[in-house]
Amino acid sequence: MRAINDYGEMEYWDKTSYDYVDGNGENQSLTVYNIDILTKYLNIIQYCGHASKGCFNEKYIKFDNSKERDFENLSYYNKFILADGTIIALQGYENNGNGEVWIDINGKKRPNRIGEDTFLFSITNSKLIPYGLDNIKTGKLLNKSPNGYFFAGWVLTFENMDYLHCKDLEWGKKNKCSQ
Repeated sequence: MRAINDYGEMEYWDKTSYDYVDGNGENQSLTVYNIDILTKYLNIIQYCGHASKGCFNEKYIKFDNSKERDFENLSYYNKFILADGTIIALQGYENNGNGEVWIDINGKKRPNRIGEDTFLFSITNSKLIPYGLDNIKTGKLLNKSPNGYFFAGWVLTFENMDYLHCKDLEWGKKNKCSQ
């Protein structure tokens, strides 16, 4: 909110373009909103910016154990480490003034697995919200998000990670293994 007060709504922030090589070895270009200004409001001990400077490990996996993107080497993410060891990667989307935030809560320590120690949030309408929150409010959690992208909303709402131990959790019906 302080960034919005100082710089206005994100949709009016400057844009920045990045060239990168995708997972298939293809050259790509991406234009994103410059959400780098958010870093001015955080307690950062190591700032990597958009370069590969050791903020993230190179290997992350999704909850279903498939390969996740390489945050460290993707230049369209602004990467940094906070004083408590949390690692963050920020990206703003070009066409809608929103963005995404990846948070690895235990830093470089393993497992580096989405939904276990790494969580995805969205910046939507200038608010930080769990990614896919509306998508998990019906149906079984693991059917809705086998990759783990929607798990931040579950953890914050039900204050548990029981999905690590049982597969039949469902919003509004069963939110703990013991139920």
